Amino acid sequence: MRVGDIGVEIYALYRERDYLGRLLDSDISGATTLEIILEAPDNVQTVHTASFLTDGTDGVLLFTTTLAADLSVVGTWKSWGHVIGPSLDRRSEEVEFQVT
Repeated sequence: MRVGDIGVEIYALYRERDYLGRLLDSDISGATTLEIILEAPDNVQTVHTASFLTDGTDGVLLFTTTLAADLSVVGTWKSWGHVIGPSLDRRSEEVEFQVT
């Protein structure tokens, strides 16, 4: 992806291991606050309202860039999700990606 790209889909995946060590989708459908945080190469963080990809039972959040300023710096970016609900407050694993 390039600086200023609009329409870039950024996902956050929530997974957990079962008692056999298998990686399974986490049900985050009870969350009422859905965020994807982007951290630019200069360590500036921006919080974006996200949505469930489906209904949240698959553990996937989605944010689509809508402004050129969403990806404004060349370099290695980081992203992660954050969900909050009545009995839920979780952060997804951090992912790195390149913006050119």
